[in-house]
Amino acid sequence: MIDREDVGLLRAKCHLDMVSTDELRAFALEKLTEPVDEALLELVLCEPGDDEGVRRCAEKLFRRHGAFEISDEDAVRLYARHVSSSILQRKVAPADGAALIAAVRYRLDLPGFHELDTFVYASSELDDRPEDPEFFDKVILAEAHRWVGGAGAGPG
Repeated sequence: MIDREDVGLLRAKCHLDMVSTDELRAFALEKLTEPVDEALLELVLCEPGDDEGVRRCAEKLFRRHGAFEISDEDAVRLYARHVSSSILQRKVAPADGAALIAAVRYRLDLPGFHELDTFVYASSELDDRPEDPEFFDKVILAEAHRWVGGAGAGPG
């Protein structure tokens, strides 16, 4: 059975242009189990290279699983929670996770959006202060805890 959180994250990544149509099809193939989800099956059956068809089927999948259109801010928040979780599970090094989050934040024009400033600051300062990696790891880990902890709403 497909997990609603997985679909939500995929929606966020699509919104942020972080997922190719091949990756969308691979996601659908990986998640396709009994009982068969019709929207996943349609996505799997799309022809490779049919970007328009894949995106149309992905939209159908998103709607079916409650992952409707989202704002830039909400897409970034979902992505930040996902990366924060990966940091805490030690799948991603703190510095690398902060860099991933900062890169997404830099790509978007979000005036007044400061919820990711700790990650952005840490990522930008790491190169200038190579003598302080432990300090930045602690800061990034604490921020990741804030993003993953509680109801998962993240700061802000």
